[in-house]
Amino acid sequence: MKATWVRTTLHFSAVYAKCTWVGRRDLWRAMEEIAGGLDGPWMVAGDFNVISKAEERLGGAPPNLRNMEEFNDTVFNCRLSEVSFDGSAFTWTNGSLWQRLDRALANEAWGELFQTTKVFHLMRGRSDHAPLLIKCGSSMGRGSAFRFLNVWRRHPKFLEMVRGAWRTPVSGSGMVGFFGKLSQTKWAL
Repeated sequence: MKATWVRTTLHFSAVYAKCTWVGRRDLWRAMEEIAGGLDGPWMVAGDFNVISKAEERLGGAPPNLRNMEEFNDTVFNCRLSEVSFDGSAFTWTNGSLWQRLDRALANEAWGELFQTTKVFHLMRGRSDHAPLLIKCGSSMGRGSAFRFLNVWRRHPKFLEMVRGAWRTPVSGSGMVGFFGKLSQTKWAL
């Protein structure tokens, strides 16, 4: 089996939303415009300055339902989904109020390309916000770990098979080419 490399354009939008619901409306409109004209994987991540449900808030006055509704409508209209997270349930605090204001959202094309996208809410330093670490990966093209068996060296055609696999041209250069050569050798063995 030969490794194939596909080039695709990724779209990533970093968000730092305004603190007021009126100020965030321009962001919601901009996100909907982008989603309407976008083709391909898209992730939107950052500080949205709004929660999506009451459980994302601890302390303070009850959450503003209109703010949540406008945010959730935008997420729906953009066909985005919440990226799952590990870590604290709350990403922001002022000491008496805790909220999940920071998050990552992605469209279906992103999910198809990166089946294992996850957000990690890291420990807050001096900031009132927790930093987000986003990890993306794909299970496609990954097989089991390669195990070299010493017994292969005793096979009369071992070196011939390795040389043949190593001489076969591969696409790419540098580490990509090197990985291609190793993959071919694995399959030959």
